Amino acid sequence: MHMYDVITAPGGLISLNGCFELSLQKDANLVLYRRGGGRGRSVVWASHTDLTRQQAGGWPMSWLNLQDDCNLVLYVERPLWETNTRGDNCSLSLLDDGNVVLLDVNNGKILWQTHTAGGVSTRAWWDLG
Repeated sequence: MHMYDVITAPGGLISLNGCFELSLQKDANLVLYRRGGGRGRSVVWASHTDLTRQQAGGWPMSWLNLQDDCNLVLYVERPLWETNTRGDNCSLSLLDDGNVVLLDVNNGKILWQTHTAGGVSTRAWWDLG
């Protein structure tokens, strides 16, 4: 995902090896899943922005936008969640190890990540920004 790109719900990214999926769900929750072949999917990380249909007044359109300032923002009519990152040229990648990384393309610096390499969250969800 590159600057100015938008993912609308339901939609997302799949790692190149097909083992992980970053999904923006209809309920506005951004969820990283480990895809388990015949065993279904298991949650690795989530933004915890899920809304019930009643809270949302139906299912309003939600979208994930990698803005031109390198801030990744989840919108449901208004900003609901963001990475609070700044930069000039960045991209968001779902790596084959299950880590979601927002990278400054100019210098290779990681601006934000889910800390889920190996398909396991290494930080508490409330500490993920």
